[in-house]
Amino acid sequence: MSRTVAFVRGAVILAVACVVCQPVLAQVTLISNLDGNDGIQSADLNDTRNKGMGFTLPAGDDYTLDYVTMRLETAAGIAPIVQLWSNAGGVPGAAIETLTNPSFASSGIANYDFTSSGTTLTAGETYWIVAYGPAGVTGYDWKASSPAQIPTGIASHLGATFDTNGPPPTTTSSIICSYSVTASLVGGGDADIEVTKTGTTTGPATGVYTIRVDNLGPDDATGVAVTDALPGGVSYVSDDCGGVPGSPWTWNVGGLVAGAFDVCNITVSVIDFGDTVNVAEGTGNENDPDPGNNISTAQLPAYGGPIPTLGGLGLLVLIGVIAGSGLVLLRRLH
Repeated sequence: MSRTVAFVRGAVILAVACVVCQPVLAQVTLISNLDGNDGIQSADLNDTRNKGMGFTLPAGDDYTLDYVTMRLETAAGIAPIVQLWSNAGGVPGAAIETLTNPSFASSGIANYDFTSSGTTLTAGETYWIVAYGPAGVTGYDWKASSPAQIPTGIASHLGATFDTNGPPPTTTSSIICSYSVTASLVGGGDADIEVTKTGTTTGPATGVYTIRVDNLGPDDATGVAVTDALPGGVSYVSDDCGGVPGSPWTWNVGGLVAGAFDVCNITVSVIDFGDTVNVAEGTGNENDPDPGNNISTAQLPAYGGPIPTLGGLGLLVLIGVIAGSGLVLLRRLH
């Protein structure tokens, strides 16, 4: 091999290695009520009919907006306009950014991601997601749940507005549309979140998944959470860490200082031991220098039944059998 080829190959390997080893800025869901139940309520939107959903960030951290996910019922030819707006006295104030549209299906209900150019969301501030459409274009429905499902998350739900006179929507609305806001923490430290999971069978139809989450540092971690989509072969019974049942099951660990860990045990009933492979994933607000250890998989072993034991009478019988066998052997030898 020539020195030139060796140098190029080495440079390529080094470049790839540097890309792989870059810290990953953790994305977090600021607020969400997806998927909802697609009830009879929805916001029918066009150039005049417009809808707003407001949320307020907590104090402390700024975030970079990544994308907004909306649950829409679409039709051929739609062209939604989805924008980030500032707040003015509890209603949308002024447009900050128009998000980039995804591709839409010609019919049906689905979740669609509207991408941001990277607008900074300032700690403690209130923002609005405002949706409508251009004139002369087919309208669309922003789906909602019945009864209403209030969005939750790091941010807090402010309210919903609606108007039929074009944006901004300024009339309070009771229809809570289904959406989520995904963002990345600005200027966070480095916290390596590691998840380890094991499975133990405790009976013919019961088992326990044990999840351990560690902060390997070097910095303290905030907003640590573990999600676990339990497989179809088991049914959730309980846990010992205040987890939130659902799909997925969620454990809001919160803060973990560097070097600390926490453990949770999920008790399940087993329907099918052939379908117990389970994956847990941990996330935090900070940059994670090794995201490869955020996920751990475990399986419940098939139930082997209790180990048989001998009672007092059984032990005497066994001793008698052994003694009798010994006498027979001695007689044969003589």
